[in-house]
Amino acid sequence: MSRQSGSFQRGDARKHSDVFLDLGVLLLLLLLPLLLFAPVALGSKTLLPADSVFVFEPYRAAASELGVAFPHNHLVADLILENYVWKRFLVEALHSRALPLWDPYIFAGHPFLANGQHSALYPLSLVFYVLPLWRAYGVFAWLQLGVAGIFAHLLARVLGVPPLPL
Repeated sequence: MSRQSGSFQRGDARKHSDVFLDLGVLLLLLLLPLLLFAPVALGSKTLLPADSVFVFEPYRAAASELGVAFPHNHLVADLILENYVWKRFLVEALHSRALPLWDPYIFAGHPFLANGQHSALYPLSLVFYVLPLWRAYGVFAWLQLGVAGIFAHLLARVLGVPPLPL
């Protein structure tokens, strides 16, 4: 009986070390994307292509005065022209305690919450509701990559892949 309890204790200690190793890996996978996104998640920069609005009036008139010649990447202008506006509408609706079912700002209006492109009901979109929008885009990108890494690791563990030996 003592022999079985001794082996049980050694196996139990190994399981605890595997748990601590897994927790360390999960923490690393959450923090690793910060190597790429620290300036926009924690710093003073943003992922929003704000220079894209200077292609259109009335901002074009102020572009030369502010030193904006041409957008760095005009192909990602949808992020500031559409997505930012949707997030802003969502935040304003939530602050006024209204459910944003209808967006009255496009032509005669259109269904808003029924359209999934704004990702209002996506769990990580909570970041947009608690942080300033210019910062939330960087934190959102960091958390998406971190959570993806965490769940990929958890999937590998469920599939039986052993932890990496250190």
